[in-house]
Amino acid sequence: MSHKIQLPPEVQHIVSDRNKIWQDFDAAKGQANELNKHAQSVGSGKTGTVKQPLTQSDDPRAEVNAVMMEVNKQMGELSRVEGEIKSTRDQIQSIQDKANRMMMMIGGGGVAAVIAIILLLSGG
Repeated sequence: MSHKIQLPPEVQHIVSDRNKIWQDFDAAKGQANELNKHAQSVGSGKTGTVKQPLTQSDDPRAEVNAVMMEVNKQMGELSRVEGEIKSTRDQIQSIQDKANRMMMMIGGGGVAAVIAIILLLSGG
């Protein structure tokens, strides 16, 4: 037989507040872990200046959420640009490979032309 414990309303309010605090703590801890992950992938840089708040509210959680959205946006942009850089480097490498092959063909053709001229002059 199970018994339900009925808490007085004022105690229910305290328990509810405590649960909300722990949920907020867990969310903040997750955001801190995400920021640390981004910090490792970006590396250290110069210290930035403090900017205007990203939100209109005085709630630090809302500001942190806005910052996380901005960081994720910037990381996405960084990934896109890194992809473009890799693509451009691959294109440059391809052009260099083609140029090297052309130089070898021109050099080989020049050697063949010199040999042909020598054979024509010595045989004729």
